[in-house]
Amino acid sequence: MLSELPHHRTERRGCGYTQATRYLATRIVAARDPLDPSDLLLLGDWPLRRVEVLARQARQAGWPAGWRALHRAPADVLEALPDVELVEAVAGPGRALDTLARLEGPPGMRVFAGLLRQVIGGGHSSAPELPAMTRLPGIGSCSQAEEFFLEIAHGKIRRGGRVNVCAGADGQPLLVEKIDLGESHSAMSLAPLQLNGVELPAGSLFALQVDGSRPALASSPRGGVFDLSAIGQARFLRLSTLAVPPAERASVFTRQFETQVQRDFLSPATTTIDDLAHYAQVRIAAAA
Repeated sequence: MLSELPHHRTERRGCGYTQATRYLATRIVAARDPLDPSDLLLLGDWPLRRVEVLARQARQAGWPAGWRALHRAPADVLEALPDVELVEAVAGPGRALDTLARLEGPPGMRVFAGLLRQVIGGGHSSAPELPAMTRLPGIGSCSQAEEFFLEIAHGKIRRGGRVNVCAGADGQPLLVEKIDLGESHSAMSLAPLQLNGVELPAGSLFALQVDGSRPALASSPRGGVFDLSAIGQARFLRLSTLAVPPAERASVFTRQFETQVQRDFLSPATTTIDDLAHYAQVRIAAAA
């Protein structure tokens, strides 16, 4: 997918990078289990039963993360594990991803490597946490979703559509949710948010389910302003083109970005996530 093979660069899939983030999303929405080694399947074939045994042995030796992040485990834990060859094999991806995180490189690849690193090795984030939606929503991750969010960023809301804004405890906007604009309850993050211990960057596309028992902080015909606690469930769908700086979009999102330009989306080459956040801030200020 990241090699941008032609069968991943289709109108529906968008481009290989987009498709790779969709694929990674299926793991991000599942809780990080220290005994379940299935996340390793992101990196190829693995002897899952042996890795599960290894994870149990690591926990018994005092490493609560199980098979995850074994490259960071203390020496006494590693010495207690009998399958030395498997230990080295399982520790290898985490070690490599830690190295990648320290290297300079294209922002898109750094973002993807960072997400993969957290899925494989676990992570620690201070970002606001969303409750995970484990079931498949009736909301897709269409490669054309950016069309509506680009328009919203410039204050253009199509007739019949509404836009909800979710704010954090400090009053800063965290999510913009569209209603009756394409698929309803599709949202884009405006700041880093945490899902199952994985920190997702601004510009991430989500499916939301709002807790109907939580009243809006403010409402208008254009949509409501909600506290983040009103979100009952959230499911990460993919990264959007707004997740990387404008100068990097053509190289990261290739065919998908080209299509946005060709179809005359509203300023896909210059609009930033800050533009969308500014729209949300104005809405919050008006509701205060």
